Amino acid sequence: MRTATFDELGKGGELVKQREPILILQQGLPIGYFRALPDPDESIPIAADTMVIMSAATGGAAARVFKAPAITVVTTDFNMGDVKQHLPPLIDKYCLDPDDVADALASLPLRIYRWDEYESPLAEARVQMEWKDPKDVALLALSLKLGIDVWSQDLHYDALAVKRTTTGQILKSLQVRGQVSTL
Repeated sequence: MRTATFDELGKGGELVKQREPILILQQGLPIGYFRALPDPDESIPIAADTMVIMSAATGGAAARVFKAPAITVVTTDFNMGDVKQHLPPLIDKYCLDPDDVADALASLPLRIYRWDEYESPLAEARVQMEWKDPKDVALLALSLKLGIDVWSQDLHYDALAVKRTTTGQILKSLQVRGQVSTL
């Protein structure tokens, strides 16, 4: 991860246009992270966790996020395996049609990354997340690799090297941009 001081960020230039987060140092100690805001006309990538994918596949509010052109949703092969493992009990619990859920899942515009595409930051992700929730290490590694936010309702992503964004926050942002209805 690249590092910089406030003075270096204040000079602008290419440093502040980078898409990857920059660790801000003061007197050699880390004090926070900086990431440039995306262009308003640009699609914003976000790393989706297992629960939001399952919500979208079962007709929850997350499905509206997937329909927005301003968002590009990505996840890991590990998370998709988790989705496929945990969907059947959810289908049974809520008496959903398994074919409808399978069709909805298959139709989600979702980029799935293989392990070898996000393995480089796995060690850092393990240090940050394994003690909180080992199942979230892969998604954190992908988020670190791509320098993007994690889309999750899980509070344990807070205070990590990535920003956690909830379904409600995304929908509110999309509504402000006029890209999703309130219904």
